[in-house]
Amino acid sequence: SNDLDGYGVGRQQRYDDEQLLLRCFQSIAVVKTMVQHMSQVTFQLALVLHSDQFSKWNVLRSATLTGWRLSGWGPFNPSSFPGYFPSKRNGEAVSVESARFYLFTLSHCP
Repeated sequence: SNDLDGYGVGRQQRYDDEQLLLRCFQSIAVVKTMVQHMSQVTFQLALVLHSDQFSKWNVLRSATLTGWRLSGWGPFNPSSFPGYFPSKRNGEAVSVESARFYLFTLSHCP
């Protein structure tokens, strides 16, 4: 069977992308244990994801498994990031019409 999605991305690549995000959430969460001496520390991570990447990569599951919560989302406005040029790995321009901005929060209160 053909495991490619509408963007030509295969199942293995989707899995690799999901694992990359999971490791990102895990790595930042580890810092939480290093700041226990502070009264309150809040970490935030912002992601811009295109189309169905949020569900396809199981982003919410990866975040909650590592102690993060989705604290906000909305349309992505690339003009908020001067110099940003949305592109694929090969440098080819990519549309941001379906992109969404997601904000995750990890809090630690001793």
